[in-house]
Amino acid sequence: MGLSLRPYQQLELKPDKIKRRHVRLAESVALDIAIDRKNPELAPVNVRKKAIELTRLIIAKNLQQNALKLADILLDQG
Repeated sequence: MGLSLRPYQQLELKPDKIKRRHVRLAESVALDIAIDRKNPELAPVNVRKKAIELTRLIIAKNLQQNALKLADILLDQG
């Protein structure tokens, strides 16, 4: 996560003092590992939910764009 030893030790010794940015960084690292190992179960549940939501948005956008292109092709040939 790019932390030196001292801040890492403090995180382990005082988990109630963990900053939100450290949690987000750890989630990001977990997501990278899950993708690298092709195992979504390695990412925390909340991260998987966000990834699924983003995937749905990307798919919906691509389907919309491709549907318009297909309509243009079909109408040009009709």
